[in-house]
Amino acid sequence: MENKENDLFKDIKSGVHEIGKQVGKLFGDTFQQQDSPELPVKTDIYTTATHFVIELEIAGIPKNKINIQILENVLSVKGEKNPEAEIRPEQFLRRERKYGSFIRNFDLPANIKLDEIKAKVDNGLLVVRFPLLVPQKEEEDNLNIPIE
Repeated sequence: MENKENDLFKDIKSGVHEIGKQVGKLFGDTFQQQDSPELPVKTDIYTTATHFVIELEIAGIPKNKINIQILENVLSVKGEKNPEAEIRPEQFLRRERKYGSFIRNFDLPANIKLDEIKAKVDNGLLVVRFPLLVPQKEEEDNLNIPIE
């Protein structure tokens, strides 16, 4: 009886996972945090006075395994993290790190200069910087109002 319940639970869990993947394919990044659940990639997105910035945690992924493309105002970052070849799976006592490929897609704002994009990897962080077409003005702490 217990085996039937475990099999049923596995079937339900697999079905829910498959539905989630299909919804992610239909609606993109909106409903699925990353396109590949095998290798999660955490992301921060923010703006400064002069740039739109996307940062992705890619620790352990070499630069030659990362591909960045823009198509129809969507930034696509793909990568792959492979396990070290010298260690065979049967040698592991514990294995918590994830390996595999990932893809993340980001809608880009309209007010960026696509021809001046810069990307760099520093301490396991991929930073993609997009200069803004019109830099935002820094807000002043004090606003002086002239008296007429």
